[in-house]
Amino acid sequence: MKHRIFNCSKQISAILFFTILILGASLSALAQTKNQIGTDDPHNKILADGNPPLREMDVKRTILLYEWLFSAGFSYEKKDEFQTVVVSEWKNGNRETIKFIGDAIALSDRTNGMKKYAEREAVREKVLPEIISQMKTQISDAKQQILRDVYRRAHGANSLGEIKTDAKILKTGGALKDLVGDWMLQNGTPPSNMATAKFSFLANGRVQFSLLKTAQKAGCFVTETAIKEGTFAVADSQVSLDFPNNKTQRISSCQPNDIKTETLAAENQTLTWQIKRDAQEVIQLCLTGANSTTACYRKAN
Repeated sequence: MKHRIFNCSKQISAILFFTILILGASLSALAQTKNQIGTDDPHNKILADGNPPLREMDVKRTILLYEWLFSAGFSYEKKDEFQTVVVSEWKNGNRETIKFIGDAIALSDRTNGMKKYAEREAVREKVLPEIISQMKTQISDAKQQILRDVYRRAHGANSLGEIKTDAKILKTGGALKDLVGDWMLQNGTPPSNMATAKFSFLANGRVQFSLLKTAQKAGCFVTETAIKEGTFAVADSQVSLDFPNNKTQRISSCQPNDIKTETLAAENQTLTWQIKRDAQEVIQLCLTGANSTTACYRKAN
């Protein structure tokens, strides 16, 4: 009897031992899988070495956090610009940047753990004023500059109040892609006397220039428009414009049915270009002609 009990005990012990062994191996494999999610994920590669290293997901989570805080989205351009700045500063051992990303991830973890919308909004309302204060006071910080651009685009050019910085040349010469977008120049006092010029550069090498002028003459409002369409090519700091199709139109409010249209001769010109940031932090495209006259167009998108 004792012998059978002893044998049963040995069998139970053996089963229990192998159960624990198998369970332990499973837990170990699970832990290893979790670790690989953070280190071996090809979509979470290391962008910059350091202690700690900067991973791609760290930047993405930071951007997502600020998109939530601002109720605004980063454009693809701003995402790339933000990542470039963070990587550069991380590689240079910038402790403020490392803390910036660490704080953002900690706040992201905190809010993601909240199940109630009201709780997350309470955190947002508490944190946002401090974030805005940092954007307005840390003028020379490249990350804050990008955040200001994103915030203003969503909430208006004057949403952060007046922030003056030193005008800065961002680029002299480059590639076609650097000019792509809409650039506007406005003079005068609307609506009586105003002129609005606009360049639209497309990635396929097409370009359109439009000019809208309104003026008040003898109690009548006269509207003049000019449209030039063609192609452009960039060679370092010069841009060549070829406009084969040009036309103008003139309308007077006193004679609304008398629309005067004129087709103009083809036009070719080569300009020198720079991209600048003015004292109000607006991106500008400055074009200088053969007569050394420069006109700066604010980026509209």
